[in-house]
Amino acid sequence: MTEAELAEFMSTLLAIGDLGGSAETGTYDASNASELLREHLPENITAENFAAHVLGFVTEGERDASASVS
Repeated sequence: MTEAELAEFMSTLLAIGDLGGSAETGTYDASNASELLREHLPENITAENFAAHVLGFVTEGERDASASVS
């Protein structure tokens, strides 16, 4: 996977690209992709951080914490 392909994938996944999150309808311009992704992604990404903060998934730790609070 090239850097441009990764940038297109992430921009589409995060819906931050010029095409509103869908590069399927046109060509992707990766010229500002690194700057765009730097603005929307944390500097250090772990699998848990990516799942919880980037994708918005509830992780096991968050689920356990909310269950014990209730």
